[in-house]
Amino acid sequence: MTHFPLFFNLKDKDIIIFGGGHHALQKIKKLKPFEPHLTVISDCISDDIKNVGGITFKEQKFCKTDLDINPLFVIIAEDEKTTAEIYAECNHRHIPVNAVDRLEYCDIIFPSVTASENLCIGISSGGLSPTATVEFKERFENQIPENTDEIIEWMPSVKAYVKQTVNASTQKQALREIFKEAIDKNRTLEKYETDGIIKKFL
Repeated sequence: MTHFPLFFNLKDKDIIIFGGGHHALQKIKKLKPFEPHLTVISDCISDDIKNVGGITFKEQKFCKTDLDINPLFVIIAEDEKTTAEIYAECNHRHIPVNAVDRLEYCDIIFPSVTASENLCIGISSGGLSPTATVEFKERFENQIPENTDEIIEWMPSVKAYVKQTVNASTQKQALREIFKEAIDKNRTLEKYETDGIIKKFL
C-alpha cells in the first residue's frame, strides 16, 4: 500500500474533470457534497452533466492552458491517448491526477466514502478492488448508530469538561469511554452518566 489516506478541505477549491460521460458524472456526484469548484472539460459532455447545478463546463478538447488555474487535483475519464497526454502535462506541473480505471496514471485514488454531517469514512484497496471497498463501506454504514452526528457535536463540550476535571494522563481514556458509552446508547449522555465515568479516572 503506497497511497496514504488524507482528508482535504475541498470547499471552493478548483478541481478539473476531463471527460463528459458516465464516469465523470460519478465523480461529480461524489465530490459535490464537499463543495469544490468543479470544471468539466470534454469535447462531448452528456446532458446529465450539463444539468448538474453549480459546475462549470467547457465543451472542447484538452488544451494545456486548461491547467493554468492550478487545480488542487485533476480527474481524467477519457480514452487512453488523451489520458496519457493530460497526465504528462499535469505531472510536469506537479498537479496530482486520478485517472478512472487506469491505475498507472493515478497519483491519488478515490476511496469508497460513507459520509454524514460530522463523520466521513474512506476505504481504499489501493486501486486493486473497488468491489472490496464498496462491500466494506456498506458494512461500516450498517454499524454506524443513527445519532452519531449528534454525539460527535456533543463531544467538544465533554472534552472541555474532562480537561477541567481529569488528570492529563488519563483524559484520552476518559473521553474514549464516554464516547463508547454514548455510541452504545445511541444518544448523548446525561451529566450524571458522564460524571459516573469520570469518577473512574479521578
